[in-house]
Amino acid sequence: MPIVVAASRSLFYSRAEPLGDRRPLVYHSGPMLQIWQAVHRWRRNRRFLITLLLSFVVGCANRPTLHVSAERSAATDFSAYRTYTWANPPPEPSLDQPRTGRDLMDWQIRTIIENQLTAKGYDQVSSGRGDLIITYHLDVREGHTNSVQDFITYRESGGDEGMQEAYVYGYQQGTFVIEAVDAATRRLVWRGSAGSVINPDKQQDRVREAVQRVMERFPSH
Repeated sequence: MPIVVAASRSLFYSRAEPLGDRRPLVYHSGPMLQIWQAVHRWRRNRRFLITLLLSFVVGCANRPTLHVSAERSAATDFSAYRTYTWANPPPEPSLDQPRTGRDLMDWQIRTIIENQLTAKGYDQVSSGRGDLIITYHLDVREGHTNSVQDFITYRESGGDEGMQEAYVYGYQQGTFVIEAVDAATRRLVWRGSAGSVINPDKQQDRVREAVQRVMERFPSH
């Protein structure tokens, strides 16, 4: 009995039946049968492919991406700058109360920035006397994953939640910003930033890496 492929309400189906007035199309092999087989293989493998894709994304989460950028004033000659000062002086250290929490993080951030500026030829001076005024801050916004591509970007940026959690509960995207202002004109002359998903378990390491990566782009004296 030959294999018969007949048109019906479904896309394609094959069955063995006697030839009659229906005039079915008979294919022992051919393009239509190959298409029918390919469609059904795709349906069977679709869930597997999605699972495989997400497994690959989870594997990439161990190498989060920091989105680093920097821009400078085209009219500014950085060779004219020799010194810098902080816009907000750091708090005075106390022997009775060791640095913890935000104070510790602030000290770590300032230390990285100061070391980078020193290596690039800038000297730190007391408040109100520097050629440049340095400041930093963190911008935070809420985000949600509304598609597979959003979820891939979320995991690449350091997120570790599952697809359902990231969609339902969302996440926080943090952008660390460092700015340099001309002390004489009070104009912004340089701005660098690094963005990633905020992960409380890895926040300190991520912030330190962000500061280091941003300051690598600061112009040398």
